[in-house]
Amino acid sequence: MSHLTLIKADVVVGEGKTQILIEKQFKLKWPLKKVVDEQFDVDIFHTEVCTDKVLFNGEVQKNLIYKTPFEKKPKWRGEEDEGAEDEVRHFPPPEVIEQQDGFVVFHEEVIQFAGFVNILGARLGDDVQILEAQVKDCTAFIPIKEANGLIWEGKQKFIVDVVIKVTRHEQIYVEKKPPSAKKPLHREEE
Repeated sequence: MSHLTLIKADVVVGEGKTQILIEKQFKLKWPLKKVVDEQFDVDIFHTEVCTDKVLFNGEVQKNLIYKTPFEKKPKWRGEEDEGAEDEVRHFPPPEVIEQQDGFVVFHEEVIQFAGFVNILGARLGDDVQILEAQVKDCTAFIPIKEANGLIWEGKQKFIVDVVIKVTRHEQIYVEKKPPSAKKPLHREEE
């Protein structure tokens, strides 16, 4: 004869996934010669469960790490150097830029986004777990404003993959097995 016990447990209502295409145009403080790395940190900071859907808001902190063609910070019009009066450094031609070492800088953008996932059976009051929120390998950097082979302005396109699970606290019956008729085996003490 089986016995049923009532327990409270988290029951999975369902899982869903979506993709968000993000496109952002930006200007660079230093000219870009070569992209070294791109880093994406995704955070879903708000969720709201509706009937059969989960709405969410998030942000991507995107760092573009790149090389400039200068060994040190170039002077801009109006900037003063120690002892120099109104000296201006002009950008060298592209063939000279290729031969220079340069230095590495990063450009940070924080981009907010919103989206939703369809999860049948979801309803107000359910719990949400973010299983995945990341930028994978589908990214594109598109130069917009260039001069002398250097990029001053660009557009970033990338896809954020989001996977969400919805759970609900429910009381459910589980089968309680009666204790076994066998006694546990014991070692004899020496």
